[in-house]
Amino acid sequence: MLNRRTSALLLFLLLIAPSILHTQPALIKAKVEECNAALLEGNFEKLVEMTYPPLVELMGGGEAMIELVRGGIDMMKSSGFTIESAEVQEPARIVTTRRRTYAVVPYHLIMNSPVGKFRQESTMLGISTDKGKSWTFVDVHEDPEMLLSLLFSDEKKLNKRLLLKRRPGPVEISEE
Repeated sequence: MLNRRTSALLLFLLLIAPSILHTQPALIKAKVEECNAALLEGNFEKLVEMTYPPLVELMGGGEAMIELVRGGIDMMKSSGFTIESAEVQEPARIVTTRRRTYAVVPYHLIMNSPVGKFRQESTMLGISTDKGKSWTFVDVHEDPEMLLSLLFSDEKKLNKRLLLKRRPGPVEISEE
């Protein structure tokens, strides 16, 4: 017969622990949705706040990042491009190392252009330095290896675990 302590531990492992583990991917997905919403709504201060701080520093600080993002959005708009929506998926992988926890979160943007509507696949990399209590993010673009070596030079061969790939080009979608 099981003693009380063992019974309580078994109850925790069977009933409570799975619900805790399942909330982490949902929390990460919600944070990426919040990040994308900040971009779509032009809330660039919020976007800076949710971006991995070493990347913000590499961009010259928060104000410089805001100007860079605003300039990119303005250039898109002046060329007739707009972002219609962003759809975030559940994290594909959550990887914990000695230094950080990473979440690989696929998403796609639907963009309008003068020549049609396009779908752009992308990946957001979530980074937590406190075992998943808080998250900041980096949008993975054309060269994941370079991005990882710039931001995480202390984590050798990180992409062997994250499995990040180059972002493909946009694909035209038909309007139905």
